[in-house]
Order: sequence, then C-alpha cells, then structure tokens
Amino acid sequence: MERKLITMTNKKYFLIINLLILASCNNMGNPSVEPPLSSSTNTETSSKEEIINKNEEFESFINEFFVDYLGNDYLSWNIFTINPESFGFTDDYTEEPTWYSYCKVTENDIKDTYEYYKELDNVLNQFDVSTLTSSQLVSYDGLKELIAYGLEYYDLKNNYNPLMEFNYIDQFGGEAANVISYMESYSFWKEQDIKNALSYIKSLPDAFETYITYCQDRVDASYPLSDYTLDAMIKYLNDITNLNGKEFYLINVMKEKVNACDYLTVNEKNKYCTMFEEYINNYLLIAFKSLENDLHQFIGKCNNEGYLASYGEQGKKYYTYLLRNQLGIYNLDMDEYGKYLKDALDKFGSDIDEAVLYISIGMSEDDYSNFEEYESGKSVINENDPYKMLDYLKNFSTSIVEPLKTTPTISIKYMDEATAKTSNALAYYTKSALDNYESEIITLNGESLKDDYNETLSTLAHEGYPGHLYDYVYSKQQDISAFAKINSNLTSGEGWANYVSYKLFEYIADNTDDNAIKYYCKYYNANTAYSYLAYTYFDYGIHYLSWSIDDFKKALQSAGFDSSYVQDLYRLLIEMPGEYAAYGYGMSYFIDIHDQAKETLKNNYNEIEFNKLLLSDGWISLDRISKKVNEYLEKK
Repeated sequence: MERKLITMTNKKYFLIINLLILASCNNMGNPSVEPPLSSSTNTETSSKEEIINKNEEFESFINEFFVDYLGNDYLSWNIFTINPESFGFTDDYTEEPTWYSYCKVTENDIKDTYEYYKELDNVLNQFDVSTLTSSQLVSYDGLKELIAYGLEYYDLKNNYNPLMEFNYIDQFGGEAANVISYMESYSFWKEQDIKNALSYIKSLPDAFETYITYCQDRVDASYPLSDYTLDAMIKYLNDITNLNGKEFYLINVMKEKVNACDYLTVNEKNKYCTMFEEYINNYLLIAFKSLENDLHQFIGKCNNEGYLASYGEQGKKYYTYLLRNQLGIYNLDMDEYGKYLKDALDKFGSDIDEAVLYISIGMSEDDYSNFEEYESGKSVINENDPYKMLDYLKNFSTSIVEPLKTTPTISIKYMDEATAKTSNALAYYTKSALDNYESEIITLNGESLKDDYNETLSTLAHEGYPGHLYDYVYSKQQDISAFAKINSNLTSGEGWANYVSYKLFEYIADNTDDNAIKYYCKYYNANTAYSYLAYTYFDYGIHYLSWSIDDFKKALQSAGFDSSYVQDLYRLLIEMPGEYAAYGYGMSYFIDIHDQAKETLKNNYNEIEFNKLLLSDGWISLDRISKKVNEYLEKK
C-alpha cells in the first residue's frame, strides 16, 4: 500500500475577521481609545476596595473595546449577538450597511492605524496586572498579543504591503463565495436584520466593482493575480450565474428564513419574500456576472504565479509574520520550525509503515477484505446517518471533556452544489451568537464527503463534538469577556479539532475486537496526521525555503506521494500561506502536549482535567497554551 495524500480539502470554522484599519471606506466605525478612569502601576499591595475599583475599570474598558472592535459591522454583530444592545452597542449610524468594499490603504491610513495601536497599548499599560482577576488576564493577554502584531504590521519600516495579501478574488470564489455563505447563515433575530440583509445584497454591484480596482492596484504594484486564480474565480462565478432557466437556490433559502419569523404578519412575510427574490436576481446575480466579465481583462498580466514565494526577501519576511501570527508563537525560530515538521513527518511516516506492514502481510484474508471496505467508506461505527453519528460523538466526548452546562440543538446543512464543488472545505462551523445557547449549525460539503462515512464521522468530530462547536460553546460558558470569546487563534482552534478527531479513532480502535477496524483506525490516524504535516511542510518549503516547482516535485516524491499533480497542489498552497500550519502543526502540537502531560504526571494524568485547562480561556495562542501547561505541570 502507498501513502495517500488527503484530498486537497480541509475542515474549518467560518468566521468574520475584523481588521482594525482606519481607511475611510472600510465598513467599520473608527475605534476610539478611552483611558481608564484612574490608573496605577504601583506594585504595592492595594486595598480590597481599590482592587475592586480597578477591576471594574478594566471590565468597562474591555467591554467598550469589544463594541469598538465590531464597530458598525452589522454582519459581525448579527453573527455574534442576538441582542447587540445588551453588549453595549448603540445603533447611532445613519448609513445603511453595505458589503465589504476594497479601498486602497494609503500611507496615512497605515500611520493612523499604527498610532491607534500605540495609543491602545498605552491605555492597556496603565492597568496594574497584579490587580486583575484570572478571567480579566485572559482578555488582557489577548489584547496585548493583538496590539503586538498590529504594531508590527502597521510599522512602515516593515513595509507589509496589504496588496500582498489575498482578498476579494481567489480560486475558491473569494468574496462572492463569502456573500453566499454569510447570507445562508444570516439570522433574522428581528425585522431590522431582514432589512440589513437586503441592504447587503443591494450594495453588491458597487462593492464588487471595487474588486476590479483591487485587481488593477495589484497589477500596478507588481503583484498581479495569476491566470490560474482568475480562471478559477471566473469559473466559480459562471457556475453560480449559469442557471439554465432555474431559480437561484439562495432565493428559497432566504424565503424560508423570512417565513420562519413569527414576529412578521403574513403580508410582511410576502413583502420581504418578494424583495429577496428581486434583490437576488437584480443585484446579487448581476454583480456576480459583471465581476465575471470584468475579470477577463487581467488575464495574461502575471508572469510568475508564485505570489509570496516570488516576492523575494520581502515575501519571505511577510510569510514569517503571517505564520507567527497564525500559530500564536511570537518568537518563532523558522529553522527550528522546519526541523520540527521534518521530525514529526518521520514519526507519523513510521506509524504508517508499521500499520501498512501488518495490513499487507499480517492480516487474514477476511480481515483484509473488511479493511478495504472501511477504506472505501464503510462506517467503522456502523452508523451512516450524521445525526446518529453526533449521538455517538457526544458519548465519546465524555471520555475526554467535561459536559457542557447547556446542550444546544445541532442542525446539519449541506452546501449548494456549485459552492461545494469549488470549496476547499469538507465542512464549516459558523460561530453562534454569544447570547445564543439554544442552537448550532454545521454545514457539510456533500460533494467532497459523498459516501465516505468515516470521513463524515471525522468531520463531525472536528466541526461538532468535541471539536469547534464544543470548544466554542464551552468558551461561551466561561467567565471571560465577549472579546476573549471571539478573539480566536486559528491554530488553537484547528489544532484542537484535529486532535479530537485523532482521539476519536484511537477510542474506536481501543474499544473494538474487530482487527480490521482496529488497524483501519491506526492507519487513518497516521495517514491523516502525516498528510496535514506534509501540507504544512510544503507550505514552509514554498514560502520560506523558496522552492521551485522542481524542488516541490522532488519533495513530493521524497515524501512518498504521487507528484503528477504537483502544479495543482502548488497553486493551492501559494494562495493559502501559513493556513495549513493551523491544521498540521496544530494537530502535532496538541498531540505532543498531551503526551508530555502523560509522561510527566503518569498516574496523576487526567485527560478531562487537562483538556479543561486547555479550553477554559477560549481559542488562545500557542504561546499562552504552552505557558499554562508548564505552570500546570509544575504545580501538579
């Protein structure tokens, strides 16, 4: 048997990411920074009353920052809150919400944002950390990290050009795909939400027109989009708009959401259903078609599609920044990072070889025949229904995490066919409102999963129990600020979700007498970990070691993979610098810290207690997780 590289897809949560850029055309309010009512850096012991006052000052500050952080981004408010007013939001903006537009960031914008971060840091430094509670320190440390990366990014001497980033246009549908995903997930908590959704759709032609300016600005800055990227984006737009006389599916989705609103009269429901049909046909689809047509003018502008990998030392420097931010390891040593990845690949490669050796020559014919069926998608838990799989996962979860205080109802949806074919995600979990403890949604990619029930099971563990959904709902139930709950480190989230999928197949293997299932699970885990780490190492090789296509082909062959699709894999990775590190490095990191805890504590190791430690502060950076783990082990 040969090593199999996992399908070029991944599992992810879906989340609005706000950038604190003060450019005037961004659809956000300008954050303001108010100093604390009083301040002290005095390290002498404060009285109990003084400490309480300082705690209250910090609490007010971090809650006000949360409001400024979301600004007037109604989409984020809709995702993260049912009642934004209860979080301090005041709807004093007179403009209708509009979809995200591109606006060139000027040198003055960068200077202003840098000064904002400096001012914010000065205000934060006025708080005496010795007076803060443990839950307040979670917010303090998270904001400190956000400021540190912001100060680096907006420091002009670093020359981090925003046009080097991937925004608006990419091989997965770019901002057009985001529109559809977010409209599907948009909640109609009240009538104003319906009006806001219509406003977003109505604004799409104007917003999408700015993406052409974005493409031209990239050309002018010598960062043009490649023909591959443009062709893939054009194909996605064409797949969406080429309806062949059929009604676009999103119309029915929005109508169903309207008709579920009990606070509307029948006439109001009919009115809004008609409006969504008109707006989607006359604004959304028109915007998609116009963007498709206008993108053709940029074909042939790019002579080197390597993106960051082709931008020389500046591209390498920017990749390092992205990776450090992605991992939450501020002082990352890139050479040590590369060595770690190679060592981890060797470890899981040996696990694959060991499993394959037994499967090939140690199994009986009957066991091998059954193994092949599991390889082809037959469920190792004898369940094909996703909801029954979730029931199984909730039971499995009790072996590694504590129960949630409240158990939400989980709905499973499937991506639209056109979106599913283009998406590089097997599934996604959209974070729920902070004040919603009742319901959660997981969206699956039916095209990618098809009849592979073991991949479906793994995906539901990753997205649901005890992965992203459990992780996020658990953090919502902790005594930490709203800012701390949404200020998520991607590697923490994806590393944990991949780790629990790994633990799931360990659990299945440990609780079966079926030899075929036992070794299928061992092989599945080793191959999945190896594959994610391979993607992570390839990402490092392309963006940091400046691999050519030939170098990459040799690396694929050396890792034991078929190199015939080297160009496609290269094109995937150049548009996702650092992203697979969240999955590969993150998974290996979580396996390592659990192994470290087991080795150190021996009989005193308790998986549930240890995972409570890891999850109690939300999706924090790896720097902060490592610090917590070291303190915990020393104390134990």
